[in-house]
Amino acid sequence: MLLLKHALNKGYDEIVVMEDDIKPTEHTSVIAMENAIATCKKEFPHSSVLLMHHNDGNAKTIIAKKGINLLSFAPFGYRLVWLNKKAMKLLIQDLSTMSYPADFLWILRFVPMKTLSMTEKALGFGDAKQSYIGEQYRNGNSILIP
Repeated sequence: MLLLKHALNKGYDEIVVMEDDIKPTEHTSVIAMENAIATCKKEFPHSSVLLMHHNDGNAKTIIAKKGINLLSFAPFGYRLVWLNKKAMKLLIQDLSTMSYPADFLWILRFVPMKTLSMTEKALGFGDAKQSYIGEQYRNGNSILIP
């Protein structure tokens, strides 16, 4: 939330956020991210969020155009994501009021608005040795996304 507030205070219209345990793929580069974002803006101009990682098997697509999927169900987490100003403002509002559990922000906030997209080609993914805050409450059963 502090990052989003900082970005808005600096006047950024959009940002790319990466989780701390992101592991780039051979397809991940600044140019690849810029191309994916540009394609998303062109093909789905109302999208506020672009997830640029692998589908964990849960994501569902409404429509696909030129390597970008408009989602009707999002994957778990975010990993590597582009946000526009509208998305940053909504996330700050949701996180500050705890409107939704953070893990479900994409599903509950952006899917109903039809503003959540995902690249068909993963630009980054998490390391299998990742850890999560709150692991002690999961009875040792880690949720790992390869």
